[in-house]
Amino acid sequence: MLSSNNTLAVDYSKGISSDDIYVILHDSYCLGALSPYFEHLPILNVIEKYAEYITSVNGNITPETLVQTFGMRPTDASLLISVVFAGIEDMANTITTIAHDIKPHLPHPTNPNLIAPLYITLTAFTAFIMTLRVFSRRIVANGIASFDWLALVGFVSLLARNPLASNFDDDSMGGIGNLPFKHQ
Repeated sequence: MLSSNNTLAVDYSKGISSDDIYVILHDSYCLGALSPYFEHLPILNVIEKYAEYITSVNGNITPETLVQTFGMRPTDASLLISVVFAGIEDMANTITTIAHDIKPHLPHPTNPNLIAPLYITLTAFTAFIMTLRVFSRRIVANGIASFDWLALVGFVSLLARNPLASNFDDDSMGGIGNLPFKHQ
């Protein structure tokens, strides 16, 4: 259940309410959009960076240090503290709670029972379209042009790359092949 000042009050072992998930998503959206120095990281890693920073400065956050550490504009830093969060203490508490207490309990879209059939279906559909393209170019245009061969090479390269990329974890290749909400 949400408290009045936008902080989270959850018994994390029993699940997270939809209201709390909304607050987490809203705060994640704002933090991610206002952190250009960490735009290459998944959002939960950005939140962990904020939590590490907050812990290292013992909660003494200022708009100026947010600008220096995370690269946001000065006006955005002030708005983040006063509008998105209900002050510096609320910001520190909410971010550290999300990073340390809630993250292990967040639902995440890394369900292979959903992703694998979707990948197979889209790959089969694309293979069908590529076959039609090559066949129609051969019949209608009296031959396959160089750009058709280039499209075919690109499709085969994509087929070879996708299964390989899904085998990498967060420690290798910068997390290629993983979705941002992965349980640790």
